[in-house]
Formats: sequence, C-alpha cells, structure tokens
Amino acid sequence: MTTHILRAITHICSICECSAADFLELYNNHNTVSTGSLAEQALATVTMCQKLLAGNGDRYYRLPELLRGMLIDAPHSNGKRFVSIAIKLAYDRGKIVPLALAWADKFLIPLLAAATSQ
Repeated sequence: MTTHILRAITHICSICECSAADFLELYNNHNTVSTGSLAEQALATVTMCQKLLAGNGDRYYRLPELLRGMLIDAPHSNGKRFVSIAIKLAYDRGKIVPLALAWADKFLIPLLAAATSQ
C-alpha cells in the first residue's frame, strides 16, 4: 500500500475514532464482504442520513450528493471499497457528518479550486 493510501486511512481513522487495523480488516477482507455489497450498504447509509447530512453542511457542499458521487463515480473498485468502508465506520461511530465535511474541505474544495484556476 502506498504512503498516500496509508495517510488517507490514518486521516479517516482520526475522524472516525477507530484504528487503522479496523479499517484494514474490512478493506482486506474481500472474501467475506464484496465491494458491491459494501457500496450498496454505504449508499443506503447515505440515503438514511440524508437529512442529517443536508442540515449540517454549508448550503454549497451538498454533502449527500458528495458521498453518493464518490461511491457511484469511483474510478476503480478499490476506491469504491475505500469510500464504502469509510462511510460504514463513520456511521457506526456517529461521525458521518464530520467525515463528509472533511472530504468536502480536504478533497472537493481544493479540486474545484484547481479546476477553476486553469
């Protein structure tokens, strides 16, 4: 695993208040839980948390759409698995809003800023 991925896992775990071992146990366990199943569970979680997410973000963030887009439009199945596990861990620990806000601040906003500056 690259250092970028390990840093991302560490960041998620700091938000979710879990260990990297918790994350990696789910991530590496392809035989028990498929990526498709994890993604379906994560999408259901986002739908279930729609009002909570929509009510806790800046009106421009559209947190439910951000999380859905990261799941549905992930360019690779490993990315889809990564996002699904992060959403699961965040939800299980009551940290779904902080996770979505962190992704908006650390991922979405810089990406949009870079795209508009070109």
